[in-house]
Amino acid sequence: MIGGRGGGTLPADVYPPSVPARHEGFFLAAACPNPKGLERPPSVEAEELLRVLEQHTAAVRRG
Repeated sequence: MIGGRGGGTLPADVYPPSVPARHEGFFLAAACPNPKGLERPPSVEAEELLRVLEQHTAAVRRG
């Protein structure tokens, strides 16, 4: 993981510190990404999503 646990070396204004997991006893989710600054994306038609997914899949195949 880049920056170590909690993003210690990453800029906090871009990567806010993680938040505690909501599920006690689930050690794999000890810390969750911080949603601070997230914005809801605009509505997109299904056809556009499929086109973007196909482009991404092709790019991954190409390496």
